[in-house]
Amino acid sequence: MATMLERFGGESGVSGFIDALYGAMSVHPQLSKYMTGVNPEAFKLYMKQWWVHAMDPAQPYIGRDLHTVHTGLHIADSELDVVKSISEEIATRFGLAEDLVAFATGLMEGQRSNITNL
Repeated sequence: MATMLERFGGESGVSGFIDALYGAMSVHPQLSKYMTGVNPEAFKLYMKQWWVHAMDPAQPYIGRDLHTVHTGLHIADSELDVVKSISEEIATRFGLAEDLVAFATGLMEGQRSNITNL
């Protein structure tokens, strides 16, 4: 049976997903302010590592913890909801199965306290 990461398309599938997510967040009226001054390649690298690690804990994640990364950004709950919605749209567009879409949005929901209102 294929692993969650394999079903997501492996590391290349995660890279494509993160590229699309970064692109969408960069131009979204509620989210683009968080992307100002961000090194896009570093952002995508750490996001890819985090997602790969979340799907396969044996894979390394060398970035800072999400609480530290998001502290001081004052991301509202409603803004995380927008990111989840965009992620769901991208995952669906990529043809991911419903359970993978739910897994992806569930990962974000599970980290809400480490992302919002900090």
